[in-house]
Amino acid sequence: MNSSEIDSKIVKAAKWLEKNFLDYLKNYEGLLFLVVSIFIAPNLSSIISELYEGEDIDYRIVFSSYSLYIFVLLVILYLISTYFFNKRQSEIHDERLRINSKITNLEEEISKKENENKELERSNLQMRSQINEAQEAITSLKIKHLNDSIDISSKFLAFIFHKLELNAYDRISIYRLVKIEEKDIDFLHIFGRYSVNEKYKSISRREFPKSQGIIGAAFEKDNLEIEILPENDDDYFEAMKDYNIPKGVAKNFAMKSRTLYPYLITIEYGERVGVLVIESISHCRSLNKDSINDTLKQYDSIFLQLLEYNYNILKNIQSMEDGT
Repeated sequence: MNSSEIDSKIVKAAKWLEKNFLDYLKNYEGLLFLVVSIFIAPNLSSIISELYEGEDIDYRIVFSSYSLYIFVLLVILYLISTYFFNKRQSEIHDERLRINSKITNLEEEISKKENENKELERSNLQMRSQINEAQEAITSLKIKHLNDSIDISSKFLAFIFHKLELNAYDRISIYRLVKIEEKDIDFLHIFGRYSVNEKYKSISRREFPKSQGIIGAAFEKDNLEIEILPENDDDYFEAMKDYNIPKGVAKNFAMKSRTLYPYLITIEYGERVGVLVIESISHCRSLNKDSINDTLKQYDSIFLQLLEYNYNILKNIQSMEDGT
């Protein structure tokens, strides 16, 4: 074992003794006093006997005993240890009080922060609720705005309806292609409809799959013609399958049109953005394609403006619903 290891062990022993000496002395002081008393007791009893007998006391007997010096040393050590022990206990007590005070302060601070967080959460919830209510109100206003705009478009279609001399068996509708690129979907949205027949005038749904019906097929064809569908219901439902419309869906049509003519609405470079559909429940309805085209072309710019105006309102509503 080298000198550095010995020094290290001595330092550790000294630290241990410094830390535990008072505790051991307090624990075993009674035993030490008992042992010393056993050795010093005979001398003390001898002195006491001489006092009773009136003889001269031989103090050399007492002071010649090592037990007395050990006893005195123990008393001194006891007094010193008691002082330092009490001092250390007082320091421990004070330290505990300081720690308890800090813990209490921390608990109060934590409680304060928790209350502040709860209040902040309540405030945030209230704010979010108010924001949601405001957004719902704005969306409601925009939906009303869209409904009003569709009504305006429908009134213009009423003008076209009478311009084309259509009747109670006919109706005219206008649709706009809607693309949602982030969802990779597209569909046709109706932005106006008119018929003098209230049954055919109503709009029961606003969105239509681009892959279904004559309105969807119009975006895929080069030359659009007047479409004549079978007069017999069974043949009619069978013909609907060619347009990807199931029989169950076709049966629920409020207007089971037999004659239809789709008129495309385009922007620059011929890009197709909308379609206006003239339809009739009359089989082989007498419609003049060239006459219709000549009339409608006069109002192409108005059709486009109506579609774009309605489309922008719809985009605003969709962006609010998506939270963008």
